[in-house]
Amino acid sequence: MTFIISAAAKNIALQVADTRVTRAADGAIVNDLSIKTTVLHCKDAKLIISFTGLASINGKKTDEWIKEKLVQFRAWEKVFQEIMDHLRDEATNSLCHDKNLGKYGLEIVVIGLGYSPNGIRQPAIAMITNVSEPAKNQFQFISPISRSFSRYILNPAKVRHYVGVSGAIGAPKLAINGLRRKLEKQLRQLPEGADPKPVLNWLVAMLRLHRRGDPRLSQVIGSHCVAVAVMSNFTVVSGSYGPRGGKLLSPNVIRSPKL
Repeated sequence: MTFIISAAAKNIALQVADTRVTRAADGAIVNDLSIKTTVLHCKDAKLIISFTGLASINGKKTDEWIKEKLVQFRAWEKVFQEIMDHLRDEATNSLCHDKNLGKYGLEIVVIGLGYSPNGIRQPAIAMITNVSEPAKNQFQFISPISRSFSRYILNPAKVRHYVGVSGAIGAPKLAINGLRRKLEKQLRQLPEGADPKPVLNWLVAMLRLHRRGDPRLSQVIGSHCVAVAVMSNFTVVSGSYGPRGGKLLSPNVIRSPKL
C-alpha cells in the first residue's frame, strides 16, 4: 500500500510516493523498490501520476498498466481533462476483468502544472478512485466493493497552496496539520524558479514521520520513495530517497516520441 503526499502552488507542483508493495492478504513485503510514479508530458500540462492500492491489474504491474493506457491513448496529444476521463473509464472497464480491483481498490493521484484555455499557468490536480469520496472538504475512505471509478478534478481557481494525502487505505486518520502548515509556509515563501529540493525533502520527512509513528503504517509504507517536482518553467526535477548507499530510483516518463 503506497503512501502519497502531493503539494502545489501557482508556480510549482510536487509529489512523493514510497515504493513498497505488500501482499493484500497478510501484509507481507513483496517488493520494496517498485516504482509507482509516472511523469507525463501532455498537450497542456506536465503531470505527476502515482497510485496507491492494488499493485497489479490483469496480471500487469499497475504502473505499467497506467503507462500502457496512456501510451495507447497517445496522451501526449491530449489535454489534462481528456486524460483523466480516459484513466477513469479504463479503470472502470478493468473491474470486470480483475475482481481484485473491486475487492481491494485503486486510487490514482495526479498533480502538475498546466495552462488554462486562456494561456494562464495553473495547477492541475485530480484523483481517479473507487476507494474515496469527498466529504466536508476532504476525501474519506469508502469500500470499493460494487463501486465504479470516479474522477475528481480540483478547480484551479481555488488553489493557493494545496496539500493532499492518499494511501494507507483504511489506516487511522493521519494527523498532519502542523506539518501541513509548515509546508504551506514553504510554498508561500518559495521564489519563482527556486530549487525545489528543500520542499521535496520536507514532503519526504512528512511521509517518514508517519511511517515511524504507527506500527501498522511502518509495515505498508517503505523506507524508499521517489519525489518529483514540476517547476514554474515546466522543468521536471526528481529525487530518490532511501537508506544511504541504496538503489537510485527514477519515475517512469511518457512524452511525445517526436521529442
